[in-house]
Order: sequence, then structure tokens, then C-alpha cells
Amino acid sequence: MSVEDGDDLLVATRPTGTPVIPSLPGEPDGSAQLRVVEPAPQPGAPNDVSRAGRMPIEALGDVELKVEVVLGRARLRLQELLDVRPGQAVELDRARNAPVDVLVNGMLFARGEIVVIDDTNLGVRVSEVVGSDPKEA
Repeated sequence: MSVEDGDDLLVATRPTGTPVIPSLPGEPDGSAQLRVVEPAPQPGAPNDVSRAGRMPIEALGDVELKVEVVLGRARLRLQELLDVRPGQAVELDRARNAPVDVLVNGMLFARGEIVVIDDTNLGVRVSEVVGSDPKEA
């Protein structure tokens, strides 16, 4: 059996060149109907719908995102975790003045330092915004 990669459809064929049609439950004879689904338009493609009715990024300004600040991480064996008591310190994998990670929806977005705001709240002073290159994370 070989696999041919067309523009819109991936088709598996037998050595004779006839297409392999998978059997669906209840259809042991392989008489299943295949439905061709058009792929989503790719940016830069001739029929790219986003160019015709481009929405400004400002339209997404009210979308809420989950933002987390990670001071550090620790690996503990289960018994060590069970032995943790109130008042006990758990050592993290970061130095005291190391930058913290700012995650947006679970993805690294920036790094910065912890600051005190109004003598009561904590915040992060962003020192670096991380690019979209996964090698930088």
C-alpha cells in the first residue's frame, strides 16, 4: 500500500492503484462513503478570506486571558510531599534575584521581577517579552 499526497486530500492506495476505503463499524464490505472536506484557507492563499474582511486586533481587546507568574519549580518525591507541614520552606529551582516567568494561557510570554505595589499587592515589572520562537522559551 502506498500513500499519495494531493493538494487537498491524502489518499492511501493498494499496489494496483485502487484507493483503500476504510470499513466503518457495521460495514464489513468497505462500502463506506467518503466525504471530501475542504481544508481551511491558509494565510496568503488566493482565496484567503481574512484579507477581504480583516478584523482589527482591537476588536479582541475584551477577551480575557489567564495570566500566571511562576516564581520557580520544585521536584519532590511523594513521601517528601506528604511530609510537608505548615511553616516548612520548599526550595525552588531559581536563585533569589532570578527573573520570574509570566505565562499567558500556559505559554511563556515574558520574564520580569517581582515588585511591591501600594505596600500591599505584588506585581511583575516586565524586563523581557519573549518572542514566538519556541527555542527562546
